[in-house]
Amino acid sequence: MGLPGIHNRKPAYSYDDRGGYFPFECLDQNVQLTFPASAFKSNGTAQVNVGLKKAIYDALRKIDVLFENDTMPNSWDQKKIDDFRNIVYRLVEENECVLNSSQAIEDDFSDREILLDAYFKEMADLLLQKEFSACAWEVVRKETLRTLGFILQNASDHLFWTRRHGHKRRR
Repeated sequence: MGLPGIHNRKPAYSYDDRGGYFPFECLDQNVQLTFPASAFKSNGTAQVNVGLKKAIYDALRKIDVLFENDTMPNSWDQKKIDDFRNIVYRLVEENECVLNSSQAIEDDFSDREILLDAYFKEMADLLLQKEFSACAWEVVRKETLRTLGFILQNASDHLFWTRRHGHKRRR
């Protein structure tokens, strides 16, 4: 995954258990956002599974929108950013049908969507408030990694691309 090491230079990092390594020069701006873990929870019922799949898709779509912004730090490796954006974009485009395919089953997506909207709005607001500074982008990077990592660890049975492409989940 290209996102964790997207820097061209080697800055000094501190380890943050919420999202990996974080640059020392940004530690005073490292804010903890309210992570919407319950948006990615499942109890195994068909209704919840549909809502969860929609939530995963929505999170990917929101990540895609965040990273459409061209104000990312110059210190980040543009090729890695482009690769990451292309992967997320492709997943969003290939799985757009997730939102429509299961309308026959009533689901809990609207509750999950409220949580995701608030979380991603918090990231977008941070970027605006900090005028798209490199440290604000580091918070967004950290939170993006946190989100993707949480989905992989806690909801990978519901990822739409694993079954279609024949990948098996490692245990």
